[in-house]
Amino acid sequence: MALEQIQRLKSYLLADDEMLALVYVCDETLLPQFCQTQVIRDFFAKFFDDTPSIQDLRAIKDSITPALTQPLYAKLIGHFSTLCEAQVITKAHFHHLLLSIHAHKVDSNAQENVQSTYRDLTHINALMAELYQSLQDACTQDSQTQALHRIWRNVKEQKFSIGVTGVLSAGKSTFLNALLGEEILGSSTIPETANLTVLQYDQKQYAKVHFWNLAEWEEILVDSQTDEGLRRFVQQTKHAFGEDLQSYITTEGESKHIELSELSTYTSANHTSKLCNLIKKVELFTPLKFLQGGVNIVDTPGLDDPITKREEITKEYIKDCDLLIHLMNASCAATQVDVDFILETLLERNISRLLVVLTRADLITSSELHQSLEYTKQSLQNAILKISQSLDSHAILSRIIFLPISSYNALLARTQPQDAPMPIEQTGILAIEEYLDTMLLGENSLKARDIAYLCLKSFATIAQDIAHDLSLESKILHASKEELEEFIALERAQEQSLREQAARISQAIMDKHTELEGTLKVLNDFITMSLQTSQDRLKERVSQNIAYAAKHKHTTTKEDLDELFSIALKDIFTDITREYKYKLNTKITHLIQEVHTELQEACVSIELAHTPPSFSFYAKDEQIAHFVHTLSSEVFALKNSSALASKLDSVFSQTFSQFSQLIFAKSQHTKEAFLEFFGGISEAIAQDFQSQITHKEQALYKALQQFEHSNNQETKDALARKLDSIAQIKARITQAYKELE
Repeated sequence: MALEQIQRLKSYLLADDEMLALVYVCDETLLPQFCQTQVIRDFFAKFFDDTPSIQDLRAIKDSITPALTQPLYAKLIGHFSTLCEAQVITKAHFHHLLLSIHAHKVDSNAQENVQSTYRDLTHINALMAELYQSLQDACTQDSQTQALHRIWRNVKEQKFSIGVTGVLSAGKSTFLNALLGEEILGSSTIPETANLTVLQYDQKQYAKVHFWNLAEWEEILVDSQTDEGLRRFVQQTKHAFGEDLQSYITTEGESKHIELSELSTYTSANHTSKLCNLIKKVELFTPLKFLQGGVNIVDTPGLDDPITKREEITKEYIKDCDLLIHLMNASCAATQVDVDFILETLLERNISRLLVVLTRADLITSSELHQSLEYTKQSLQNAILKISQSLDSHAILSRIIFLPISSYNALLARTQPQDAPMPIEQTGILAIEEYLDTMLLGENSLKARDIAYLCLKSFATIAQDIAHDLSLESKILHASKEELEEFIALERAQEQSLREQAARISQAIMDKHTELEGTLKVLNDFITMSLQTSQDRLKERVSQNIAYAAKHKHTTTKEDLDELFSIALKDIFTDITREYKYKLNTKITHLIQEVHTELQEACVSIELAHTPPSFSFYAKDEQIAHFVHTLSSEVFALKNSSALASKLDSVFSQTFSQFSQLIFAKSQHTKEAFLEFFGGISEAIAQDFQSQITHKEQALYKALQQFEHSNNQETKDALARKLDSIAQIKARITQAYKELE
């Protein structure tokens, strides 16, 4: 291609991001398909005599990539994501595009352009600081000043949280050590880290351990009555500490600073001290560059943690994470806990950034790794279809990025390069860091731009409030007596309108509250019916198995029954609760959308900061072990009875009654949390309306005071200057918006 032709194409495509995205994704496979569409044919006809070759398109892309600005890059990512969700390109193709563009920008003579992009956001950050100072000087009320300080504090203190999850022994500690480039967290071939650990930046290295408080420990004791694994945990703890236990578990909960060299004593499940049993979480501070800029990493003890209370604390932490990295052992594929967690993350928490890392990838062949990945995807797809035929499983799966890693070899390559069995490029750690850097971290990441956007949006709201107050003052200062009375009447009418709006919207929210109560009752009925159906099916299956064995003179052992009931009860628990969660979250999403619609129709711009509470159901082996034991023991004792069928009714009814309590206890907790959630929304809206009414009253009062005491030309001129200043501030905010876009 001629240089002149490339330059013409470059200018055209840099101004048309949608077409540019299509050019970027076009490869040998897609070119014939794209050539069938009218929009592509028109584009090719405009610049080419014939259909361009792949080499021509590559030359165009190579020319354009160094010129990409960060805003355009962000738009391209959005288009790539849309094409991926529409299954035009694969997820692998999507990730390859991100890495190849980023690598080209860094490796070529694009360094100047990268620095220009860096300056773009640096300029925005500097502008936000100037706007903050200008708005402080312009504020007309204390409430505006307080809101401004709160916004700026949130910007300056903005945290970026990475949650690392996985079942026990998924290799989280080794992975994190490799990512951090230093062996800080203990790791071994058996479960090592027994506590929630939050890694944060500090110039000194130390840790802070937090013990259970008395209320939390008593909750563990209550749960241990129906949980065999938890019961053993409590017995082990009491045996290890005896009467000294009360010195560790206090009413308020003790915290202790320790050296990193002492960390394993408090966190290792394998340490003889068993202090890890008394710790609910650990804060680890270290001067690693990766944690600078407000980044923290939440290292979880494992989704299948036998300590239910610790699991709940873990979920509260990861609920607010900006990114979740879920680890799975590549050789073991996806466990049921893995599948449940991934679906919960994607369907219920609406998290779009989920990185699934397949650990210990070096221990299996490329073919086995591919099979493991496909098995995981198929398991997720089957689970999605089981929930609802209407869900687009391909679109949901497209929101996950899968990357393999050999964490141990990556750690060796970082800490002992001379002894490392493979170069760091082959371990997979660089691809993961590339993903983090490109998408989420760094000065020009999407995350950083999101923060700037929200800050500017909040600044714009405050500037508008100030402009309204100043305009009101100006109108009153220049008003005649008759005009003044009209202004006052108008303001009073607006206040009354706000009160009426508040009453209408509050009633609408309470109607949603009532509707949710009805839905929760229906869902409880669904649980009851599903449990009864499952009970009847399982009872019939057991009867048939025993009858078949007797007919063919086979012996039904207790071990056979243990296995049958263990699998069946876990499946029943999983199927019922998964459908319950999906139905409830669908309803919650619908209700929240209706709330937003109510606000929009009323022309009310209230930002609902509330997010629905997260809830989860996990059936651990230990949690249902005693139900399995009860059923198998009683059925085994009755297997030769002539009245087996009738006696099974009683056995199953009693056991399922207790088994259902596990589900209904969670259901009741969920009901209370969601009703409180909608009550909180109603209260927040009422407070926001009252705040607006109070603001208007104060603005009017101040303007009238100004009219009575300072009705002179000097005051009018000063007010005119303020109005001009706030108009300039609003214009600068608008310009900053355009730069971000």
